[in-house]
Amino acid sequence: MAFTIQTFEAGGFTAGFLPEAGGNMVRLRHNTSGVEILRTPPEDFDYLTKPEIWGMPVLMPPNRIRDGRFEYQDRVYQLPVNEPAPRNNTLHGIILHKPWQLNQLNSNTLELSIDYPGAAANEGWMHKFSTRLRYEFGENTVQQQIEFTNQSDLTMPLMVGFHSAFCFPEGTMFYLDASTECRQLDDLRKIVNGQTVILPDWQQFRTIRHGERILGHCAMLRSAGNDPELILRYSASDYEMHYILPEPWREWVIWNNTGTENFLCVEPQSCRIDAMNIGLPLNEAGVIELAPGASQKFSARIEMRRHD
Repeated sequence: MAFTIQTFEAGGFTAGFLPEAGGNMVRLRHNTSGVEILRTPPEDFDYLTKPEIWGMPVLMPPNRIRDGRFEYQDRVYQLPVNEPAPRNNTLHGIILHKPWQLNQLNSNTLELSIDYPGAAANEGWMHKFSTRLRYEFGENTVQQQIEFTNQSDLTMPLMVGFHSAFCFPEGTMFYLDASTECRQLDDLRKIVNGQTVILPDWQQFRTIRHGERILGHCAMLRSAGNDPELILRYSASDYEMHYILPEPWREWVIWNNTGTENFLCVEPQSCRIDAMNIGLPLNEAGVIELAPGASQKFSARIEMRRHD
């Protein structure tokens, strides 16, 4: 199904949204430089076939859960398995394909929201919760804040991510504050297998050759109190994009599919892949235990800066 992108001029940006499908900001253009920051689907694209490769869709829980199953506080959660055998996983959570509400709060602020009905949704997630996602646009900065509120009577395991898909034109270089110790994924099911592999230093600017495939699941690095960031330096502009992630974000997943499509997904996650099933204490795996009535906020920002 094709959707019509709702477009707004806000601050120094042109932003496009698809609230009918995943609360997604699918376009972000910096007007001064003309840089298209996010990967935007064409108008006639059947968006719901693969919504995660466009814009900044919200994932809850993020990435994969093996067999869609985990246990928490003596309760069994069985989520829909939407990635068929042999992978047999729940992929990208339970709100990616759902309609959100979009409201323009003022000329430079927009908010998307969704209220998840819990057990009534019959998807194995027994918690009613609400999500509010706000964007504030300045001349060269976009502030992003998402808040989850547990409206159920049970403590809810909260795991959040954004499948952020950035345009990556030929000649672009990237830098990433990420550990070189990458959490290895099983070749067949693409879930963590408990092993790690050392990759080249992400904290050096590099290009990506046409056809070069990038895949990593790494801890974010915070050095000297600085928040981790992704930097994209464009060959055709004197501006670069900084994507900055304060705590409680703690993991990156980086992926570019076949390496031939001129995009790079650099996805912040609050937790590890399949966090509930990897045998670590929940706080070490990045699972936030959200008490009834409690809320948790995550923020990020995009900054466009001139470079030398």
